[in-house]
Amino acid sequence: MRNLRRIQHNGSSCPQRRSARFPSRDLETASRADLGWAKNRLYAVPHVATSGIADKRGDGSIPSSRGHLLIGERLARRLEGLAWVTIVGTVYFVLAVTALHFLRPDYNPTTRLLSDYAVGPYGYLMTSAWFALGLVSFALAFGIRDGVGPSRAKSAGSLLLGAAAVFGFLTGIFPPDLEGSPSTTTGALHLAVGSISFIAFFVAIFVNSWGFRTDPAWRSNYRASLALGFAAVIILALLPVFANAGWPGISQRAAIPVVSLWLLSTGNRLRSVARAKVPTETSVRSVA
Repeated sequence: MRNLRRIQHNGSSCPQRRSARFPSRDLETASRADLGWAKNRLYAVPHVATSGIADKRGDGSIPSSRGHLLIGERLARRLEGLAWVTIVGTVYFVLAVTALHFLRPDYNPTTRLLSDYAVGPYGYLMTSAWFALGLVSFALAFGIRDGVGPSRAKSAGSLLLGAAAVFGFLTGIFPPDLEGSPSTTTGALHLAVGSISFIAFFVAIFVNSWGFRTDPAWRSNYRASLALGFAAVIILALLPVFANAGWPGISQRAAIPVVSLWLLSTGNRLRSVARAKVPTETSVRSVA
C-alpha cells in the first residue's frame, strides 16, 4: 500500500512539476521546436521512383531488391533542377539560333556554318548559345549519371556529354575564321574543339539511348531516344558529304531538330523521375 501511494503521489505530482519547470513561453518554444522537428522528418521522407540507381552519396536514397529506388528528397530536388536547366537552356539555344537567321540575312544558311554568326553584329548571341548548349550538356551529364540505373552505356554516355560540354564551352571562347579571311590560331582551335564537341555529343545521344533500355523508369523513352540516336549518326556520317559539296550549313542545321528533341525529351523524362510521389508506409513495403 505504501508503494502504491508513492506511485500515485508521484504520478499526480509529475504534471505539476513539469508545469512548474516549463512556463508558458517555454511550452510555446518547445512546441515550435517539436513542429520544426516534425517538418524535417516529413520532408526527409524519400520519393519512390522505378529506377535502379544505387545511392552512394548519402542523400537518403534507398535501393530495393526489385531494382527500384526510393529517391531521397535532396536527390529529387537536384535531379529536377538539372532537368529544368536542360529544358530552359535548350529552348534558349533554339531561339537564339533561329533569331540569328533573321538578324543576319546576309549569311547563306546552306554555305555558312553556325559558328560564323559569332563574328560580326550580334556575335554575342551565337556565343551565348554555345555557352548555353555547354551548360545543358553538363546538366544532363550529371542528371543521367544520378538519375539513370547503373550500366556501362549510362557511364560512357554521361562522360561523353561531359566532354561535349567542355569542348562546347571552348567553341564559344575561340572565335572562328570566316571563309576567305586569313587563318588564325584561334580559328584553328575553334574548328578543332567544335568538331570534337559535335562528334562527342552525337555519339552520346546514341550511347545514352542504349543505356535507357536497362532502367524501368526510362524504358518507355528508349525507342524514341534510340531513333534520334540513329538520326544523329546518319547526320554525322553525311557531314563530310555535304561539306565536300559546298553545303556544310545544311548538315549543321539538320542536326538542330535532332539535338533539341533529344535534349527536351530527356530533360522532361529526368523531371518525371525527380517528381515521383512520396510513398506511404504500405507503398514502401511493397517496393522493398
